[in-house]
Amino acid sequence: MERTQPDSPAEANAKPIVVKFTRTYSKIVHDLLAGEGFAPELLAVEDLVGGWKIVVMEYLSGWVMLQEKPPEERLKYKQRLNEALGVIHGRNLIHGDVRCPNNLVSEDGNVKFIDFDYCGVDGEDVYPWEWDHTRRQRDAKDNLTTCLYIYTSG
Repeated sequence: MERTQPDSPAEANAKPIVVKFTRTYSKIVHDLLAGEGFAPELLAVEDLVGGWKIVVMEYLSGWVMLQEKPPEERLKYKQRLNEALGVIHGRNLIHGDVRCPNNLVSEDGNVKFIDFDYCGVDGEDVYPWEWDHTRRQRDAKDNLTTCLYIYTSG
């Protein structure tokens, strides 16, 4: 049976959330970008048993992945994406996973990065073994060019 009214006042004020389980997460980078409006609000990051973490963040209603936009509209978000990366690059940090599914956009031109599992310090942190068996260091390029090429070429 579908409910149409909340059962309690607390439930009426509840906001939708996203819960994620991961092995690594950068609270620092997520908080930096959220503070500048480039990421959802981070509500909690807690260590769990077995090396896992639980991450709780705001759910972004009405936002879509940039790749879902028609190719002719995708470049209008480039400046905002670069501004977001500038926030962390200016602190010697990198996102580490600037891929199409990790950018959400709104109709009014705003962008939000999601997925902060592989953020790190420029020139120090390395990609996970599963991604790169040479243990190549991450770098501050955060390849937005490749990402935008994918965005604009459909």
